[in-house]
Amino acid sequence: MATFYISDEHAAKFNYIIERIDEYVNPRGNEVFERYNFLKRMQKEGESMEHFITDCRHLIKSCNYNTIDPNASHEGKALRDKIVIGIRDPATREAFLRIDQLTLDKTLNFAVQVNKASGRVCSFRKIVKIVK
Repeated sequence: MATFYISDEHAAKFNYIIERIDEYVNPRGNEVFERYNFLKRMQKEGESMEHFITDCRHLIKSCNYNTIDPNASHEGKALRDKIVIGIRDPATREAFLRIDQLTLDKTLNFAVQVNKASGRVCSFRKIVKIVK
């Protein structure tokens, strides 16, 4: 069992203790992975509409859609998510999902590297101009 340290100064502060416990129990998630799971979720054969909607509501909570990020536009994040979901190569998709704090720039740079390595020419740089 692991433990975490709380100084005596902070021990008296209830909110600080709750925040530390929450950080310990719920480690930082991978936004791209969470959005991937949410966006690929489809209603299963025989699954009730209510169950499907409930599951979607549960999945969306960890997607950070309501979080404002001063370093990324909503369009940029949506494009990043679409590239991750829509790319044909499952190995590249898996690599995207493993990159911590994947941004649109990281996505585009990685995609260009993959295409260069495979010998194909791709126009991902044009997408950056459209988004920016």
